[in-house]
Amino acid sequence: VHIVTFGCQMNQQESSVMAELLSSSEFRICNSIEDAEIVILETCAIRKKAEDKVYSLLGRLKQLRKKSGLPKKIVVCGCMVTEDG
Repeated sequence: VHIVTFGCQMNQQESSVMAELLSSSEFRICNSIEDAEIVILETCAIRKKAEDKVYSLLGRLKQLRKKSGLPKKIVVCGCMVTEDG
């Protein structure tokens, strides 16, 4: 699992909690997107620039998946999910 965090300190905290919970549930936290079977994007909808970065990364992840088969799962959570659905 690799977690990418966009936005505020609250998102940083939520990402830390997720990492702790996943680690204690026998998931391995990766430092590299390329090595992760699951990528979690903790998003922010406050600034358009942060949203643009998320969409850009989603495009890169799609290309990476085509090339290598990873990540198998992409999870988007945080403010953008509630804003954009």
